[in-house]
Amino acid sequence: MGDPPYKSMLITTHALRVALACTICLIVAEYFQLDQPGLAVWSAYMIMVQFTFTTFQKGIERILGRSLGIVIALLIATLTRNAPELGFVLEMLAIVPLFYVYFSDRLSYTFLNAGLYLAAVMQAARQVPDSVFPLAWSLFIAIVIGVIVAVLTSWITGSESDMMIHTEGEALFPLDRHRINHSIMLMLTVATAQITSHFLHLSATTALVSVVMLTITPHFQSLFWKGTLRLEGAILAILYSFVALGVLIRIPSFVLLAVFVFLGIFIAVSLARQSDDWGYAGLQMGLVLPMIMIMPHHQFGSIQNGLERVVGVLVALGSSIIVGFLWAALSPTPPLPILPPASTLPKGREPLTHH
Repeated sequence: MGDPPYKSMLITTHALRVALACTICLIVAEYFQLDQPGLAVWSAYMIMVQFTFTTFQKGIERILGRSLGIVIALLIATLTRNAPELGFVLEMLAIVPLFYVYFSDRLSYTFLNAGLYLAAVMQAARQVPDSVFPLAWSLFIAIVIGVIVAVLTSWITGSESDMMIHTEGEALFPLDRHRINHSIMLMLTVATAQITSHFLHLSATTALVSVVMLTITPHFQSLFWKGTLRLEGAILAILYSFVALGVLIRIPSFVLLAVFVFLGIFIAVSLARQSDDWGYAGLQMGLVLPMIMIMPHHQFGSIQNGLERVVGVLVALGSSIIVGFLWAALSPTPPLPILPPASTLPKGREPLTHH
């Protein structure tokens, strides 16, 4: 396993597998005319690019977690339809225990997705209250398609066959003050991003996805290191997407779009798995690509829509850093134990498998 050529071959094979699954998701989304085609591709990418447990477990947890988050959001939105301020308070109170369980590493991916989609659907309920139920259904369908394609691709290509669900993790009780601290900080960050997104009239999901993926770092310094690499990954994705969309505007072709998506995801996964210095940036490049390149038919070719998605990432990053600085200044303890400075360097960072 330590032989460089063999390692390179494994990385290339995995990158091809993930790129293939994402491209198949794009084709399926186009065939069924999904309202959230990018989310199907994004879901397949997220459960295949990292090796926490198995693609199967991450897929099942993704469906369960997002279903839980969507159901909680719809329940709160329905009960507080005429009291949006109360709905916002209940949403924030619900987020804290979800992320507390996430930080225990016990079915963490389930509760990560529950918190993320609780926030996203509640944001949608405030922006487009009459369309929130169809939006929630379209989100769920896109997730299921992404998971099915990713799992089948992994099974058919022989990369895995394990169907075991791992539930081990740290004890939930007695309550751990560090996990509570970090969960509250994340709740405040999500609230900041939601309020900012509301005033800027951003998409319901654009900024929230970025917030959660950025602020679930296990220690405080990593928040800023990840923020830098997130920007680098986002810039790579933006440059690649603008070149691809520039070509597609002149030569409109779904086949050409599929080729660009395949190549972009392949580059992102290769970078994420191959490079010690740019691994997290590669991961973020793959996250941002579907957000920019793959959109519903009525939005395709809109530069304004693409720029809005970029602004969402910047809002997420800004919210994370502002809340992080304020929390560090006001809180008697950091969100989670601060590690030695060397741990924030690329060579010593937490593994990509953390999510």
